[in-house]
Amino acid sequence: MKYRFIRNVLILAALPLLAASLTVVAADWSPDGKKLLFWSDWNGNLEGYAVNIDGTGLVNLTEHPAEDANPVWSPDARRIAFYSIRDGNGEIYVMNSDGTGTKNLTNHVAHDFNPAWSANGDMLVFQSYRDGHGQIYTMTADGTSAKNISNNNFVETNPHWSPDDSQIVYVSIRNGSRGIYSMNLDGSNQTLLLERKWMNFLNPKWSPDGNMIVFHSLFDDIDHERGAIYVMKKDGTDIRKITGDDTYNFNPFFSPDSRGIAYNIGDNDDAISIHVMDADGSNSRLVSDGTPNIN
Repeated sequence: MKYRFIRNVLILAALPLLAASLTVVAADWSPDGKKLLFWSDWNGNLEGYAVNIDGTGLVNLTEHPAEDANPVWSPDARRIAFYSIRDGNGEIYVMNSDGTGTKNLTNHVAHDFNPAWSANGDMLVFQSYRDGHGQIYTMTADGTSAKNISNNNFVETNPHWSPDDSQIVYVSIRNGSRGIYSMNLDGSNQTLLLERKWMNFLNPKWSPDGNMIVFHSLFDDIDHERGAIYVMKKDGTDIRKITGDDTYNFNPFFSPDSRGIAYNIGDNDDAISIHVMDADGSNSRLVSDGTPNIN
């Protein structure tokens, strides 16, 4: 079903969507907390969009016939990094916050995706297949000095910077499941934070105050794929489930003040929408779904 496809997009690559249902995926908060970035197949192919937190002011930022996905704000809100196949394979690009000035940062024959900014805006962390399997790389914000920092034989994905720029939290496929790990910026001290047999943990994100990590788990059953959103302390303790798992709740992002979480919900009709909730899981409200009214 579509959730399984979206999961693979988030883990491995932004590939073409295969179903007709409307999809809005991811919801990265702007630094001022007023907007969300996401990607959608509303116009027939994947594009990067921005929308106000109340669901108004929707803007298509990429407007390109190739697929664009995974947009994320720079800390100063002046730039947006994103994934695109507009040059024939998966690359990481940057553009101005209004969609102008697009530049290919990675420009490599291998597949590069899942970008995330450092807190000071000087660097990006991303996932690359240039070593034959998924590894975590860093590069400067102008695309130079790319370096493999995970440098192992496992498949690593979903990297995200700590707010003090000293660590990376990420997902590693070891021991038959996807666990959450952290490591220092130079790749040292690779530490398991959370792993459970028969469960897959995905898309960990640090809270801007540095105290918590939000992530989602994935469960498969006979009828449909389900997911729930959790938070835990940065050392992997005090794990709390903050959503149900009757639908697919996934891809959470903390708000800039660490008091809210934006996330996606997939329903049993394969539609995916954006919601926001308080950091304890209460007060969930819809931001965007259905056919957009592009401004």
